[in-house]
Amino acid sequence: MKLLMNDIVRSESALTALGNTNGLSSIVAYRIFKNIKALHEEITLYNETRKKLCFAYANKDDKGNPIIKNNSYDIPKDKKEQFDNEFQELINMEVDIDIKKIKLEDIDKAGLSPFQIESIEFMLDFKK
Repeated sequence: MKLLMNDIVRSESALTALGNTNGLSSIVAYRIFKNIKALHEEITLYNETRKKLCFAYANKDDKGNPIIKNNSYDIPKDKKEQFDNEFQELINMEVDIDIKKIKLEDIDKAGLSPFQIESIEFMLDFKK
């Protein structure tokens, strides 16, 4: 299944909740585990790439460390547009992942919020 990196990153909260849910059938738990494993690999690569991108564009202190202000990397105004373009390219990158479908009723015990459910809609099977 082809997914945008943005959709993968947005699913992280729901995946964490699902991964911590007890009482699921072993088949559903296995499918969730396989999805978490595949998506986590992409999230890890995304985070590493995002960090490198931020480090490359951020202002640095006298020791060469990126300057962080208000919990964000301090990107100079003259580099902001180029940084934003590269970041948009990263977040909109399409990734092909083998997603195991699950039924919404099979994850009832997880107590996901509407936003969490929406963030994993790509792995839900709504067929009757």
